[in-house]
Amino acid sequence: MRDYKKRTRRERLNALLACLLAVLLLLPMVFLVLGNLTAADAASTSQIQKEINDLQAKNKDLASQKSKLKDELAALGAEREKAVSRKGLLDQQIAVLEDEIENLQAQLDQYAALIAEKEREVAENQAREEAQFQLFRKQVRAMEEEGTVSYWAIILSAESFTDLLDRVEMVNDIADYNQKVCDQLQAARLALQESKAQLEAAKEETQAVKESQEAAKAEVESQKAEVQKLINEIKADEKLTQQSLDELNAAAKEMDAAIAKKEKELQAAIEAARQSGSNSYQFDPGSGFYWPLPANCVKINSFFGPRKDPISGKSSNHSGTDIGGAPVGTEIYAAHGGVVLTSESHWSYGNYVVVSRGDGITTLYAHMSKRAVKAGDVVRQGQVIGYVGTTGRSTGPHLHFEVRVNGVRQDALKYYPNIKWINNTGFPYN
Repeated sequence: MRDYKKRTRRERLNALLACLLAVLLLLPMVFLVLGNLTAADAASTSQIQKEINDLQAKNKDLASQKSKLKDELAALGAEREKAVSRKGLLDQQIAVLEDEIENLQAQLDQYAALIAEKEREVAENQAREEAQFQLFRKQVRAMEEEGTVSYWAIILSAESFTDLLDRVEMVNDIADYNQKVCDQLQAARLALQESKAQLEAAKEETQAVKESQEAAKAEVESQKAEVQKLINEIKADEKLTQQSLDELNAAAKEMDAAIAKKEKELQAAIEAARQSGSNSYQFDPGSGFYWPLPANCVKINSFFGPRKDPISGKSSNHSGTDIGGAPVGTEIYAAHGGVVLTSESHWSYGNYVVVSRGDGITTLYAHMSKRAVKAGDVVRQGQVIGYVGTTGRSTGPHLHFEVRVNGVRQDALKYYPNIKWINNTGFPYN
């Protein structure tokens, strides 16, 4: 009977050791899987956070631009004779605010992705915590079921010295395993708490960004109202209208000189590149002239040549063609391929772009809400170079389009013999 009890006890010990050994063999695999999941989550979250940080850095730059423009407006004062200049600065502020709104929307999109990622992390961490807790419960249950079996009993039941050493090592492994189960459970619970906290932080940051965006939108509307007020002041004041017209003529001459200078520099650069074998300025001007707005935008608000100025009400000579029928934000296309000579903001032309074919022909696109290219860019025919707006000396959304040949302005519409346009009264012209 005593031999039977010893054999039974030994069998129980061996069964316990075999069970714990199997768990110990599986434990590294469990840790590896959990570790890989955590690493993948961290990489995805890190990339999203980097994009958010980049957007926030860009937003700081936009805030700096807004501050600078506000200082310029404050320095300008509120004198009526400076109304045109004030409108130019307000237009620039509106452009910066719209960039800010777009930036904040990009941040909101990234935060939505981050929240989705964090919600997934919370779900995964909850599953990990539950799995680890179940493992812990199994460990405790096994210890309870084998409560009469102590580590000393395992060691002292050795049948040889070699067996003794093996059992000591096994006991150490079991003790390590017990500690790892507890540590892993604690780590899983901490990870769950952290992912929940990060999720809540992301939601709070999202709300803050939404509030900033709403504030920016309200400021844009306020600025637009002030711009319209200035336009009305200019129209109602004879002195201001004449001053506005004089400034416009001076700006046109200044623009002509600047474009001619840059065109000459570009032609010299193209020739130098050709002689050196460089492909720096290789581009295809395209066939004919591409209509600079969508095909349904063919309303001509103001033709090239003599006209009644829309702000001053006086007779003037219009330097380009005003194409309407396109809301703010409509894409503007390059009429031909070439090199961008100029992409900047001007009090009169607003946001404008000048593209050169390198053969003496240049096209100018003005009053944009936003520019999509920068000086020096090589563009293809039909490429988006900006968006319709009403910046600068403008009373409503439209594209002011100019064509120059060797520095001399041309009627742009003669380059579009197949376009059926209408004037602002709705009657067709060809």
